[in-house]
Amino acid sequence: MVQAIQTRLHSPIEKIRKECMRTAELFARKLDPSNPLRFDSDGEASDSDSEAKEQDAPPDPVLGAEEKCQPLKPERKARKPRKAEDPDKLMLDSGSEESEDSEEGSEGTEESDDGLTPYWMEDEETKSLPLGQVSEKQEGGAERIGEGRVRLPTRIKECVSFLRSQKADEVEAALFAIPEVVSGAKELRGEDYAEASYVLIKLQDAFAMDDFAGRRQASLVALTCKDPLAVCSVLCKAVWNPNEMLAAKLDSVEVLRIAALEMSFLDPKASQLPSEAPKPPQDSGKSRRWSKKLSLKAPVARANEFGKYADTFFFALVSGWHSEGAARVLGSDFMLGGRILCSLGSFVECGGNSPSTRVIGKSLVQLLFLPSVRLHPQVFVRRCAQFAFMKVLFTIPESLFIDDFRQDLSGLLEWVQGAAQEDGDPEVAEMALVNLQVMAQRVSSTMPKISELDW
Repeated sequence: MVQAIQTRLHSPIEKIRKECMRTAELFARKLDPSNPLRFDSDGEASDSDSEAKEQDAPPDPVLGAEEKCQPLKPERKARKPRKAEDPDKLMLDSGSEESEDSEEGSEGTEESDDGLTPYWMEDEETKSLPLGQVSEKQEGGAERIGEGRVRLPTRIKECVSFLRSQKADEVEAALFAIPEVVSGAKELRGEDYAEASYVLIKLQDAFAMDDFAGRRQASLVALTCKDPLAVCSVLCKAVWNPNEMLAAKLDSVEVLRIAALEMSFLDPKASQLPSEAPKPPQDSGKSRRWSKKLSLKAPVARANEFGKYADTFFFALVSGWHSEGAARVLGSDFMLGGRILCSLGSFVECGGNSPSTRVIGKSLVQLLFLPSVRLHPQVFVRRCAQFAFMKVLFTIPESLFIDDFRQDLSGLLEWVQGAAQEDGDPEVAEMALVNLQVMAQRVSSTMPKISELDW
C-alpha cells in the first residue's frame, strides 16, 4: 500500500497514478474496513467511491445479478509492428486507445495536485541498462547509468573532485573510471596519484555501493602500479598512522602486496595467504577423462618491474615496526601484524633476482627471528611468520642463504624444528615441516663429504 502511494505521488503518468490510487484504496479497505483511504481524484471517482455508490443505489430489476457483478473489460487491439528510425530495431505499438489517452493527459498536465513537477528521460533505452553499464549513444563521451546519469571523468584531478563530492553517482563514477584513466594516462604526475590514493584511503562506503571494496582496491592497485614511489609512501604512512582505521590499514597492506605481484607478473592466486589457502580437492567418486593436450601455457618472458622498487616497498612498510606502533601491531592489532609479515615475504618473492632481494631477505629473517614474532601467542601471526620464511627460502639462492645466515643456522633450525613438532596448529606445523626439509638440504650441502679415501 505504501509503495502504491509513493508511486502515485512520483509518477507523472495519469494512468499509473489512477491505478496506484485504486490499489492503495483496496489494500486500505482490506486492512481496516472502518477507516477507508481516500484520495483527491484526478477527475475520476476512485474504486471506493464507485463501490459505495453501487451499494447505496437500489438494485436494477432489469439487469441480473450476474450481469451486474461482471466488470466491463476494455477490448485491446492486437499490436501492430511498424518501422522505427533505426532499421535494425522494431518498435511495437500497442495501439490501444487507453495508452494514447493517458499519454495525451500526461503531456497536457505540467503540474500535478501534489505539487511535484514531472520529468522525462531523453533516451528510453537507457532505462533498462544495469548499474555500471556504459551507454554508447550519449553525447559528450561515455556515460554510466546509476541512480542518475553522470559523465565519466577523464583526468585524475577530475576523479579526485568526484571522490570528494558527497554525491553517490559521482563517487561511483570516479571509482568506475580510475583504473581506465590511470592505464591510459601518458604523463606521470606523482602529486596527482598521491592525492588520489590519499582520498581513496579516506573514502568510506556511505552510500551502500555495490562492490565498493573491490572497486576501491582496483583503483588503488592501478595507482600504485602507475607511480609506485608516490603511492607507496602514502599507503605506508596510513599503515603506521595511529589515528587511521584498522580497515584502511589492512586495505593498504593488501594493495601493496597485490601491486607487487602485478608489477612482477606473478599470479596472485599462486601466492595465497595462510588464512586464504584453498582446501585440497576432494574425490567425488566419478571417473575422470585424461587428455594428451597440455592445458598449461608456456610463460611469457617479461621484465620484472618490481625489482627496482623492492627495497623501497620493504623498508617503507617495515619502518614503523621498531616504534611505538609495533606494540599495538603485535597486541590488539595482531591481524595487521600478520598481514604485514605476509606482504614482506611477498616483496622478497616478487623481487626475484634483483640485487635488493638479498638485502631485504636478510632483514626479514632477522625480523622473523625475534622472540615477539616467532613465539607469538596468536596462531595467525605464527602462520604468517612461517609463510614469510618460506618465501625467503624459495627465493634466495642456496649459496647466498648459507653465506648470509651461517652464524644463525642453528637457531633457525631449532625454531623451525620446534614449530614442526610442538606447535598445535596443523597449518603452522605443515609449513614449518616444509621449511625444515629445505633447510636440512641446504645445511647438508655445506657439510664436507667423506669418501673411502679419507679413512
